[in-house]
Amino acid sequence: MLRLLDYLLTLFKLDLLVKQILEMKTTNNIASVFSKFAKVYENKFMDYNAFHDTYDRFLKLLPIHKATVLDIGCGPGNISKYLLQKRQDLDVSGIDIAEEMLQLAMENNPTANFQLLNCKDIGDINLSFDGPICGFCLPYLSKEEVNSFIIATHKLLNANGILYISTMEGTYESSKFIGSSSGGNERIFTYYYTEEYLKKVLLENGYTILETTRKKQQVENNKTKATDIVLLRKNNIMNTQTEIKIFAPATIANLACGFDVLGVALDSVGDEMVIRKCERKGIFITKIIGQDLPLETENNVAGVAALALYEKVDLSYGFEIEIYKNIKPGSGIGSSAASAAGAVWGINELLKRPFSPLELTQFAMEGERLASGNAHADNVAPALFGGFTLVRSYHPLDVIKLPCPTELYATVIHPQIELKTADSRKILKPQIAIKDGVTHWGNVGAFVSGLYTDNYELIGKSLIDVIAEPQRADLIPLYHELKNEVLNSGALGIGISGSGPSIFALSKGKEMAKNTAKVMQKVYEKLDIDFDIHISKVNQQGIKIIN
Repeated sequence: MLRLLDYLLTLFKLDLLVKQILEMKTTNNIASVFSKFAKVYENKFMDYNAFHDTYDRFLKLLPIHKATVLDIGCGPGNISKYLLQKRQDLDVSGIDIAEEMLQLAMENNPTANFQLLNCKDIGDINLSFDGPICGFCLPYLSKEEVNSFIIATHKLLNANGILYISTMEGTYESSKFIGSSSGGNERIFTYYYTEEYLKKVLLENGYTILETTRKKQQVENNKTKATDIVLLRKNNIMNTQTEIKIFAPATIANLACGFDVLGVALDSVGDEMVIRKCERKGIFITKIIGQDLPLETENNVAGVAALALYEKVDLSYGFEIEIYKNIKPGSGIGSSAASAAGAVWGINELLKRPFSPLELTQFAMEGERLASGNAHADNVAPALFGGFTLVRSYHPLDVIKLPCPTELYATVIHPQIELKTADSRKILKPQIAIKDGVTHWGNVGAFVSGLYTDNYELIGKSLIDVIAEPQRADLIPLYHELKNEVLNSGALGIGISGSGPSIFALSKGKEMAKNTAKVMQKVYEKLDIDFDIHISKVNQQGIKIIN
């Protein structure tokens, strides 16, 4: 019995050895053929345009900002070159089994990255991509290898990623040796696959079918015809992260000297939001806790901002948004901005960040447009970038993140009265005196300089508002008295937060910020008005994921 087991084990080992030898021989043969005729392939396929329409479709399905592409079996780099000609922002990598092919690919695409790697070994790649594109590898893979290849590509895909594959259509049983397209005498064993089989394998491994295209091609020295089948597949959202919970911070806008251009994110107060993917297409506000706000997407700042982003992507699914409001609307500390910025930031995370913070700011500004009638960025920008931000330009939008001294704290008092941004903006005069503009510009420059040099005294001296504060101060109870008391207590400076009614003060150190809070409380205890006081460090991160 033991001899029989030893005999069977020996046969098994021999079988494995034979398979390994045959696989090595096949791999070496393919590599040898393609290396030998690399220049011939380049001359024949570099400008071959039969598949350009399918590449265009692939490009449209990729994220619009710096998408990552893996060109599998890149050959002389013909596909990579076409993609980069169409979209120079792409981050393209490529692999091939033939060294001479890679050398040509690098010469044809100097901005791309290429490495020697068998497509059977793509599971060894420790990166993820928005769009692996497999122009013509499957004809050289057996069924078992195709299954492994599809599994490996799925692991490489980002959420909502696109897989492009093309192969020669036919029954697997008709697979055979055919002459290479180089025109030489070399013959390579070629596998054929049906659309039904490929769809089955792809669906079993988490892909959603998008479309199939067929192309008639001449093969074997133009003696026979074959059909190439091109398939586009999307990563199934249920196999990726489908939900995220975030903290969207309150923000202070204007900061006295920077009307509509300066802002800062707070750390101690903000909204919480849950954003999840859903099978139905569109944006849906499903729950709001804490405030009585509209659930209709088009009437909610988070919904409008999310729609602005959603219209820029081609998705087969949608998003549901839950909002847990801790920032009261009309408080002057960025209630609408937190919702708008939080919505676009959360969706962007679930999509694996196809959009930059600047692009997210533009989307979030549409929510602000709904809230106040003006698409301003001084609240949404710090929420998305974190820390202090400066809006250098609105047309085109340009946002600069500024440094923050480590000991800088904010104290904010929120009188429980509602002062809507739209109403507060209406009272502002449309023009200002040149002398007021000069004062404002000087203080903005000094404020930014103070941040860069950790000059707390200069930061405080710059918190002067000669434009909005004179017109808005009377809308806020005891504003002038509170301002005098806070400045006399040692705070660096004070001003109206956004359009009010909240009032902020900046201090050096937490203890001074606490003392400022006591001064604010003492002043407002004279009134029969409820109020909240927040003490916060500057939130350098902005919106963040929470458990």
